[in-house]
Amino acid sequence: MTASGDEDHAADVKPKMSLTINHDGIQCTIKQRPGMTLHKAFEAAEKRFIVQPGTLRFTYEGQRIHGHQTPAELDMEDGDMIDAHLGQTGGGRP
Repeated sequence: MTASGDEDHAADVKPKMSLTINHDGIQCTIKQRPGMTLHKAFEAAEKRFIVQPGTLRFTYEGQRIHGHQTPAELDMEDGDMIDAHLGQTGGGRP
């Protein structure tokens, strides 16, 4: 392979970005590719925070985000913080 071929391959590989997930003052840093969905990052955070899967709700810049979204869709940058909150159930009147 030529030197220019190696450079082309290196340009095709997207670097991972570092995202921090914050829950009740505890922070968890996740390495994530910008084009990959956040689903696995959310699962890893729930394990780290020792909560049941599907218990946490995630927000970024005040907006709810979902596992099918990607950091690229949300215009996230390296070092951005995602907030994790316990999901509420109920709240309706009897």
